[in-house]
Amino acid sequence: MKPLWLRMKDQGFISKRKFENLTRRGDFSEQQKERFIARALVETRQIIVNVSSLIDSHFNHTKAVAVKSNMTTDMRHYTKVPKNRDINDYHHAHDALFVATVGQYIENKGFMKAGKLSDSVGNEYNRYTKKWIETARKNTNYGRVNPFGFVVGSMQTATRGKLDYETGELKVVKNNYWSKDDLDYLLKVVSYKKILVTTKLQDNKGAMYDANLISAKGSGKKKAQLQISKSKNIDLYGGFNKLQNEYSVLILNHDEYRWLSIPMYARNSSEQYLHDKYPDAKVILNHILVGQPILLSNSSDPQKSKFASLRIATGGDYHNNFEFVPSVDVKKILDNIYLNHSVTDDEYKKVFESLLATLHDKFVFGIHQVMYNKIFDNKYLFDKMPDEAKRNVINSLLKFMNISKNQLGAVGKIGGKVNGVLYGFKTETEKGTSAGQLISNGKMQPHDIFIFQSPTGIFERRVTVAELANVIKDE
Repeated sequence: MKPLWLRMKDQGFISKRKFENLTRRGDFSEQQKERFIARALVETRQIIVNVSSLIDSHFNHTKAVAVKSNMTTDMRHYTKVPKNRDINDYHHAHDALFVATVGQYIENKGFMKAGKLSDSVGNEYNRYTKKWIETARKNTNYGRVNPFGFVVGSMQTATRGKLDYETGELKVVKNNYWSKDDLDYLLKVVSYKKILVTTKLQDNKGAMYDANLISAKGSGKKKAQLQISKSKNIDLYGGFNKLQNEYSVLILNHDEYRWLSIPMYARNSSEQYLHDKYPDAKVILNHILVGQPILLSNSSDPQKSKFASLRIATGGDYHNNFEFVPSVDVKKILDNIYLNHSVTDDEYKKVFESLLATLHDKFVFGIHQVMYNKIFDNKYLFDKMPDEAKRNVINSLLKFMNISKNQLGAVGKIGGKVNGVLYGFKTETEKGTSAGQLISNGKMQPHDIFIFQSPTGIFERRVTVAELANVIKDE
């Protein structure tokens, strides 16, 4: 590409700086990184403003308010609700709630008018900066007068009051648009344990094969399994390691239910592909999108079955569909761990035992119970670990449970190294398989459940595999 970029520079299509950035081999300086981030932020803000203007012009009775990302951060500091991505995916809903709250406050307060700063916001900001400078000059011992921007800062002043630097007392400041009751209600909503979380269902798109081409000799443990083309023998030319799958189907084959992934190359010949693999199979669901939620049982006996909340991926894989929702006390401790605040031994133990109980109750397959037993039988080791090792163990368990992680818990150990010493729990089985890895052969029981949801998750329908099969029989 360098000769092309050189010609473009010589002919004036790109600048000298652009050419240097494209052909740079070393790392960027700190100043260059800061400038790049600043430019990216400016572009993002411009996009947000343009999108809000587009919404305003397209929808008659809708008002779009652009809210800067730092206001969301201010709201988290103001409400003392840190953003811990490792616990669950609720932080996305909380961010949306904070954005909506600030946006409505800005609108009610009259800070924006016709998409621009109003006189009200100018006056408010002038009063804010004037007071800040005045109090900062009088009293330098109090540090920063307000830790937030003037929008969230005015919300905090309404609930906390203003500090009188002469008396040291907080004086109530009336605000018609925000009050202590509003803050209490916001915190109540944020603390809800049940939040609907849905995943976008879609076909897998992209290359037909794994992008990594493997030589005829192989690469480590990987061996080529698929030809580059029909005319090129794998033993001479190498090939690809695995197919990329697009979607799945549910079939009934000789009284056995299973789901099967359809590779991308067979998207237009899926019936023939299925017939070649299972000539006598009957199709129950002909198109299962990636991310389809299901409840998968751990037993062939419906009366004894426990169910795991999973999502169907491709290639025989399952993804976790369970959200870990800690108790209020455990959530507070986890936040302190996340913020590197002081945590007692009893608090560490309380979180550890809560995570273990969740592992036992929600991850019901035998291979997961092996993982649980290996940790439970050696849980006395946790009490003897240094604090940093305890944090590593807790973070490893959270990572395993987290719905956002791709594959369901391919975990060989729980814990990590501290000062070169490995602390934690080995969870590998005797055969060397990670105990958290849910190995799937695609088989399903008649009482396993498919969950069909609306995009918001407000409406859903749960249907067993047997009921789906009966619909096909009736047709």
